[in-house]
Amino acid sequence: MGYIVDMSKWNGSPDWDTAAKHLDFVIARVQDGSNYVDPVYKEIQ
Repeated sequence: MGYIVDMSKWNGSPDWDTAAKHLDFVIARVQDGSNYVDPVYKEIQ
C-alpha cells in the first residue's frame, strides 16, 4: 500500500517538503465535535 501518516495536533507538524517525498497518503483529523477544528488541519488546509 505504501506509506501513510495520520496528522492531528497530537502529532505536531512535519516538514511537508521532506514528508511529501516519502508519503503516499495523509489522513488528517479535521474536527472533534461540532465546534473544534484541529489546528494542524488549519495549517495544512
